[in-house]
Amino acid sequence: MLPPHDHYRQFTARPIGDAKRESQMLLALTASSKDAVNATIEKGVAAGGCADPNPLRDLGFMSNRHIDDPDGNVWEFI
Repeated sequence: MLPPHDHYRQFTARPIGDAKRESQMLLALTASSKDAVNATIEKGVAAGGCADPNPLRDLGFMSNRHIDDPDGNVWEFI
């Protein structure tokens, strides 16, 4: 679930951090292929995200890309 801040406040009494200023977490998800990773990044950009805030890595057996969501959280797709 990725609720807007107003809705998220119903679940916590703690302040909501600013992920655009501080690194709070990095969520890594796997995909079945490099093409699937690229397609996911394209969908994220279409939804308001920012592609490739971190360097791309290609280790041969595994590659990855990142996207910042509109709140600044980093998602990694492997």
